[in-house]
Amino acid sequence: MVAYWPDPPANPGGQDQLPAQQPFTAHTASFFVSNAGRTAATNVEITFNFRPHNHQVWPVGPYEIVVSPDNRWRLRFANIAPSEVIQIELLTAHMMPDLLNVRCSECVGREERLAPMRVWPKWFLWMLWSLVFLGLAAVAYIPLRIIEWLF
Repeated sequence: MVAYWPDPPANPGGQDQLPAQQPFTAHTASFFVSNAGRTAATNVEITFNFRPHNHQVWPVGPYEIVVSPDNRWRLRFANIAPSEVIQIELLTAHMMPDLLNVRCSECVGREERLAPMRVWPKWFLWMLWSLVFLGLAAVAYIPLRIIEWLF
């Protein structure tokens, strides 16, 4: 994403000219941490390799920020309930920090890549599945007809 500073105000007195607009790149990332288990995850710790310029945590709740001696940035949550999802939004102007680790007292988290997906209307999905079914039926029917014709 490329953003520009707002237009400078008009300079009626003819004093020094303001500097020209400089484009910059803003990097954003979203991380979803979910508890897929049946019990609450306790002492959840999410570690990034450095602190971003700005962050937000959704839903809003209590958490603690810890910076380790090697400058790693950690978010600590007391617990995450079963089926609860915590969303962490990061915004930075230079380089995006990497997610290094997600762990809790019970286990270590694993990464699963997500991508947004278009939601199709139900009538379109029914039509698509009907065509898939007819195609599979044709794949079975046509070879049987060929074998019958040969013999």
